[in-house]
Amino acid sequence: MEAKELLIQSEKRLNKLKILTNFFNQAKVVAILVRTRVIHDVFSSNPTLDANKLELFHLQYTDSLLELLLKLKKNIEQKYLLLNNEIQINNDIIKSLENEVENDDFFVKVKQHNLVMQQIMERLYTELAYDKKSNQLVGLEKMNQLSNELGIEFYRKITLTDYENLHKLSANQLYDIFGFRIEKKLLGKLNIQQFKFKFLCGLQFNNEFIEIYEFIHFNEYFVFFKDKKEFLFINPKSFCTINFSKNNSNKKEIVLELKTKNLDLTNKAEQSLKNIPHDIEVVLNNYLDKISSLEFLDELQSIDEQTNVLRTMLNINIK
Repeated sequence: MEAKELLIQSEKRLNKLKILTNFFNQAKVVAILVRTRVIHDVFSSNPTLDANKLELFHLQYTDSLLELLLKLKKNIEQKYLLLNNEIQINNDIIKSLENEVENDDFFVKVKQHNLVMQQIMERLYTELAYDKKSNQLVGLEKMNQLSNELGIEFYRKITLTDYENLHKLSANQLYDIFGFRIEKKLLGKLNIQQFKFKFLCGLQFNNEFIEIYEFIHFNEYFVFFKDKKEFLFINPKSFCTINFSKNNSNKKEIVLELKTKNLDLTNKAEQSLKNIPHDIEVVLNNYLDKISSLEFLDELQSIDEQTNVLRTMLNINIK
């Protein structure tokens, strides 16, 4: 092959290496491109040099490097694609759930529920204090539907240990009124505060619902065990493993988790484009040292078709 054609083939290799250099955007790969260009220019600017030696250089060095970088590029792109696909799937789920969450009326129903519970407590007090019998309490109980309608989605799940600890709450004095059990000092406190309390949060364990309430003007709380129909004072600080914050839709919690996960996946995807495994970095360092040595150009003049010295690079297990 004539020297002109050999130089054209050399230029093609340099163009391929330049494209890969732009992809990796790594100083080490840029330095290798620059040094390879220098070697090419030595031959292209000096017609007296044997261009076949340049071709042998490319066969033994550049081609192996290109194959290694292409293999690494393909691996990186596959990882990036997997991460990006997962991000897109999560985004589709987020969009769908956000549309559903926007349409929920949980907090509107909480306000209605709060009024019902205040009326239930006030009615229990009245019937106990004045021995008045009426059907109003039965009607109010039927209106207490918040947990039945939205408990599964909104009430926060707790562990078996937390559930058992909550049920260990005890009181010395309880009123037993129409199937309800109410701590005496709690009922007295409610009357003094004119039954001003608000729903704090709902909890659930195996579809059993528990509601936590807070006095509006005092930092005091009580719990309502719906299945047991029991009201007791509670100190949330005694249950440090339970989250007593306001409820969110389980769908909203999933949205928040997926958004957080997508941020992590995005960072991983961006890092995957920049990451070169350590063992390949070692190879690239040795490669650059080799072709950058002062003696290398002289060695090119006596290079022969020996076994490819960098072929071992292709045996690296890229992860």
